[in-house]
Amino acid sequence: MTLINDGHSGESAGVDKKNRLSIAGQADSADKIASIEGRAFNVNTGVINLTSANGSAIIYVSNTTDHDLVLSHIHFHLGASTNGVGETKYVGYINPTGTITSGTDISVVNLNLGSQVSKPFDSTAKKGAEATTASSVFGTVEGLLPQPGYYEIKSNLTLPKGVGASTTIYPPTGNTSMNIVIEYICYYVDTNTGN
Repeated sequence: MTLINDGHSGESAGVDKKNRLSIAGQADSADKIASIEGRAFNVNTGVINLTSANGSAIIYVSNTTDHDLVLSHIHFHLGASTNGVGETKYVGYINPTGTITSGTDISVVNLNLGSQVSKPFDSTAKKGAEATTASSVFGTVEGLLPQPGYYEIKSNLTLPKGVGASTTIYPPTGNTSMNIVIEYICYYVDTNTGN
């Protein structure tokens, strides 16, 4: 194998008999890089108690910056339902309308704990409660979750400036009490690298 030496760093790469370049590298995910650079956030509702089986909008995020916001993962923490039978249904809305858009502000956490002051979450984040509403003419995503349990959904939903997303929860039929927490794990795209 022939070696090619970099005159600046002293690093080398190999070329085999078939002229294939042999190098060593490391691949990191975009969300990991964003976390290291202080551009990743946890938008967490805290515990919300739902007292019926009716739909309640639980979380809402709207991008108000010039950088795309990627909602990379959604975490559902479902407590046991009192008197509920069956599964919990979730509905995701794009650009929702309804009372969720004026819900309670969420204190968003930067996933790089050394970046709390220097890299704030500059978008809107709200949480709802029992009977908070959301709807959308732009389409929905629906799914079912057995409860109780913890579920992670890799969403990779990109929110350009002015676009929002929310999640509504329908507890099991007959529910009279169920605790839920929803987390949106998201990051701003670096316009220089596209990550």
